[in-house]
Amino acid sequence: MEVCKYLCESYPALTTAVDNNGATVLYYSCRRGHMEVCKYLCESYPALTTAVNNNGETVLHYSCRWGHMEVCKSLCDSYPALTTAVANNRATVLHYSCRRGHMEVCKCLCWSYPALTTAVANNGATVLHYSCRGDTWRFVNTFVSRTQH
Repeated sequence: MEVCKYLCESYPALTTAVDNNGATVLYYSCRRGHMEVCKYLCESYPALTTAVNNNGETVLHYSCRWGHMEVCKSLCDSYPALTTAVANNRATVLHYSCRRGHMEVCKCLCWSYPALTTAVANNGATVLHYSCRGDTWRFVNTFVSRTQH
C-alpha cells in the first residue's frame, strides 16, 4: 500500500494511465482483491470508478469475475450505478461472477439486484448459461432452486 500511495502522490499522471486493454490501476487492485488499495484509489481518484476498458468492462466486472466479495460489496454500496453496467457483449457483473462460479458474490448480487438474474448477453446467454460453462454444478443447482421459489 505504501508504494502505491507514494507513486500516486508523487506521479499523479500514473493514476490515469491505462494498459493495452484499457485497464486502469483500479482494475488491477480489483482483480487481485486488494481492498485497502481499492478504497484508497476510489476515494482519492473517483474518476477511476467510472472508467471502462476496451471490452466495456467496469472495475465491478473485474472484482466479480475474480470473486472478491469484500471489494464487490464495497463497490456496489459506494457506486450503485456500476451494478447496472454491461460490457460490450451486454454481460452484467452477475454474468461474470456466474461464469467463474463465485457463489457468495452471485448470491449477493441475486438478492440485492434481482433484475440482474433476467439479463441476457448479446449471444442470448443468461446468467444460468454462463454458470453452466464451467465446472460449477453446485452453483447451478443452487441458482436453479433459488429462482424457482
